[in-house]
Formats: sequence, C-alpha cells, structure tokens
Amino acid sequence: IYCLLVGKHLISRRMRMHDRLVYSVLAATGVAIVCLAFFAHAQSASQAERDAQLSSYFPALPITEHRRGSDSAPLQLYVYFDTDCPYCTRFHERTLPELLRRYKNDLAVSYLYMPLRSHPKAFGEALLAECASKIGGEEYFWPAIDVLLRTELQAPLPTADDIDRFATTLSIPVAPLTLCIDDGTARSRIRRDMQDAIFRDVGGVPTIIVSANGKQKMIATANILKLQPVIDELYRIK
Repeated sequence: IYCLLVGKHLISRRMRMHDRLVYSVLAATGVAIVCLAFFAHAQSASQAERDAQLSSYFPALPITEHRRGSDSAPLQLYVYFDTDCPYCTRFHERTLPELLRRYKNDLAVSYLYMPLRSHPKAFGEALLAECASKIGGEEYFWPAIDVLLRTELQAPLPTADDIDRFATTLSIPVAPLTLCIDDGTARSRIRRDMQDAIFRDVGGVPTIIVSANGKQKMIATANILKLQPVIDELYRIK
C-alpha cells in the first residue's frame, strides 16, 4: 500500500511539473506572437508613413519643364533619357518624329534625366543640356539634345574645350554656361529626375510613361512597334 501511495504521489508531481512546463511554453509563445504582431504593425505603419512622404514628393506623374508640346495635350509621354544611350538616340531620331507626325497637337513629350553609371559621360552631357535651357530658355533644350547625341565629351565632366565647342554650336555665352555647370543648381535638377526614376523603379533607358485619360503605363523601349500598343490601350486618335 505504501509503495502505491508513493508511486501515486510521484506521478501526480510529474503531471504538475509537465503542466507547468506546458503552460510556460504556451505563455512564452503567446508573448512572442504578441511581440511579432506589434513589430509587424509598427513596420507596416512606418512603411506607410515613408510611402506617404515619397508620394508627396514624387507625384503621380513626373514634374518637368522639358516638354515638347502643350502641357494640356490629352496624350503625354514622359521619357527617361540618357544622351550616351544608343537606344535613346534611336527613340529621339526615329520614334519621336513619327509619334509627333501621327498625333500632332494631341501629343506632348517630356524628357527626364536618367544618366546611367555605365555611361560615365552622360551626367556631364546632362549638365550641358540643363544649363543651355537655364541660360537660353527652354527652346534651347531640344537643340542641345540634338547636339549632345552627335558629340562626345572629353571627360566625365565638361572640359573647357567641351564647353567652348558646345557654347559656340548653340550660340550661348561661355561664361554663364561655365558658371551654371559649377554652381550646383543644374546638378540638383538632374538628380531630382534621377531620384524620381529610382522611386518609380526605372531600370533602363529609354523608359517611357504613357499617360492619357487619367491612366498611366510604363514601358522600357525605343521601338515604336512595342510602344504603339501601349499608347493605343490608353488613347485613341479622335
């Protein structure tokens, strides 16, 4: 009888220890779940705040003054561009004229700076284009692009010879052009477009945002045969 009582006591004690262990594990699991849920909520809220801040800085469509056509045109194209990119040259010299011929006053095309790191002279060329626009007015931007597509800088940033040759070609005074390149304003303007491209996950050039009828689509191509179906999906010539 004594052995039975002792055995019963030991079994009861082990059961209580097992129960306490189970309760401890359950409690720890519950705390972990609560902590993970709180952390996930905090991360989600933090990400939402960051997204809201970015959205306020980068609106639904890019902001740019480098536009060919009316800002009220029903069809708008925003082109991330690099003057050292052969596909950008193809877009500018072949696709763009054909689009302007087809859509006429219904179309406006805007260029945004996207000098790639793989093209070390592209940023310097963007500086020249931006400074030409700032000095001579917006009508100088497009001729500057034409010139830069046909020339190459001697170094990643414009040399004195590069500036002289570019200024002579566009009939722009050398002194203000040099000052503009050095003062940092044009650099900030170019980097704004580059940050906008990063925010929109632009991976290459030319990348084009097609906007019409309150809708937008983005495509990376210089080929009008690939671009045309995207345009047709959003806009029809009336």
